[in-house]
Amino acid sequence: MRGKCWVDLIRKKLDVEVINQGVNGETTADMISRYYVDIVEKTPSHVIIMGGSNDFLKGYTVSSVEAKISRLIKEAKEYGIIPIIGIQTLTDKDLALEHWSFDVDYLKVNEKIKLYRQWVLNYCNEEQVLFIDFYNALETAKKTLNPKQLYIDGIHLTEKGHEIMRECALLTI
Repeated sequence: MRGKCWVDLIRKKLDVEVINQGVNGETTADMISRYYVDIVEKTPSHVIIMGGSNDFLKGYTVSSVEAKISRLIKEAKEYGIIPIIGIQTLTDKDLALEHWSFDVDYLKVNEKIKLYRQWVLNYCNEEQVLFIDFYNALETAKKTLNPKQLYIDGIHLTEKGHEIMRECALLTI
């Protein structure tokens, strides 16, 4: 998907420098461990923070993700970086079961994502932090597109899914 993910699509559309420091498979704890080197030392004006799905896939609690994300937001502000929170999409249970682990309760993962989304909306409202609601954009798209048009494997998005994310992000940034 190199060159076709939503971050690359934004870079091309706006003709600005956008550095993608996201690492597939990482948890929010992993994000914290490399945050200073990958973000702070690069002195960006903004940072889009999106994480938690891998935590939920591994069975971590919503509150543990909330604590880590709020820490990343606070650190960004301390260093004069404007944080923007990305709210991740749900998984597609059927495709995920077909392509990934049978040991994961994808319905439970989705419930955690829904709870986390509500926390982000509340937190961002209270703390005046910008957010990009990818969750809502994909849920809206699902009304007219089938899951195979949006998801490669029930977790990762297709090119069409990334185009939807790009359009959603452009409304915020």
